[in-house]
Amino acid sequence: MPRDLADAIPALKFKTHKLRLRDLEGGGLLTTGDIFYVDSVTGASTNPGDRPDKPMATINQALDLTGVRATKGDIIVVLPGHAEDISAATSMVYDDAGVRVIGFGVGRSRPVLTYTATAGTIEMDSTNCTLENVVLFSSISAVVVGINVDAAGCQILNCEFNWDATGDDFARMVDAAGVARTKVLGNDFIAEDTAGTNEGVFLNNTDDIRIEGNYFYGDFTEGPIDSESAASTNVKIIGNSIYNSDVTAGIVLDLTQADTGIVADNHGVSLATGATIADSAIFNPGSCMDGGGNTLARGLDAKAYRVPVAGNGSMFEWRLARVADSAFDGATSNAHGNDAGTDDPHTVFTVLGDVLINAIWGICNTSLTGGTATISVGVTGNTAGLLALETATEILDGNVYVSATQAVGVAAVASSGAPVALNDGFDILEYTATANVTAGQIDYYAMWAPCEDGASIR
Repeated sequence: MPRDLADAIPALKFKTHKLRLRDLEGGGLLTTGDIFYVDSVTGASTNPGDRPDKPMATINQALDLTGVRATKGDIIVVLPGHAEDISAATSMVYDDAGVRVIGFGVGRSRPVLTYTATAGTIEMDSTNCTLENVVLFSSISAVVVGINVDAAGCQILNCEFNWDATGDDFARMVDAAGVARTKVLGNDFIAEDTAGTNEGVFLNNTDDIRIEGNYFYGDFTEGPIDSESAASTNVKIIGNSIYNSDVTAGIVLDLTQADTGIVADNHGVSLATGATIADSAIFNPGSCMDGGGNTLARGLDAKAYRVPVAGNGSMFEWRLARVADSAFDGATSNAHGNDAGTDDPHTVFTVLGDVLINAIWGICNTSLTGGTATISVGVTGNTAGLLALETATEILDGNVYVSATQAVGVAAVASSGAPVALNDGFDILEYTATANVTAGQIDYYAMWAPCEDGASIR
């Protein structure tokens, strides 16, 4: 069999380049350049690196080969099971433009690059380079930057950022400040559920960046996608799934007001519990155009879910807020259920902006006690505007509190006909009257929709 298949099959010729047997050895990768190989198990720095059975021992050794040429389409294939430490800023440096480093394998059979020092980083210092299908593993606290993108046109594709043991983390996973045309596609950015990671992808004067199809999970103090300082133009943030377990700020997306581009089809979950934190502070697209399909669910005790409901001949996107309210303890001065105490009325939901309420109800988990005591749910000046006055002792474990008439187990929810408009600044309150409610517990639910930007029920 001829070494150059193109000599035997003229149709396989690409201009002056030929499809060679080694191209098939590279897993079927087609390129006009050369293919080199890396394997920590069988590799050695003295190998030529141009055959799978004579690989280099580290990726950096392959990047430093004189045979690796800029802008020729050269590929470095990292074989399954490869393991390598990233311990310094010189551990893995792209010196030649257009080089692709591609890991072979699936899941954890992919090459694993373990960060063993805070200064360890991958330097993408040359234009149009690619890192694809590898696992980046932090085994130490506060790795400063996982990948430092310092040249235009670089790509990070189908990689996984993760951590080893409790306290191990990347302070910043990808830094793309000051460069253009970066692509961050199809990656998993996994942080711990406790503070330690600041950002997943950091932007600053990062024009034409495309962040698409990624999954972010964990506690990101500054946000999984964070932009600061100088404006980034033509930003494309599309189709990402983002979960931030940070309960303080819970930022999902934080661009600057000068950033432009498009933000579309991103789905965010934030565990921020502060009722005064507006949705616009958690999901901030800057001045980018809304391409549609973006959703945000938030809260720890008051969880919000997107619930599409037909209304007025169209689909209106409602949200379901829930609070597992505190137990009644009216015999204690100023506690929940203490008639005329400092916690009467008791705040059930904090409201920001103008909202519509389509339904509100309570689920009793522990029967209420309190003699002649009554409760109702409403707003300041309209104490029973949402749930009518009811004798506390009639609200029993298993009942649905929807009105002055109790229902066991199931009931038509209050205000499920025409929506109820709630004015800006009127929190939803529970009122105790006549006597103290001394025991019992109710979970409250509200199906609601915002009427203006930033409106919410917590």
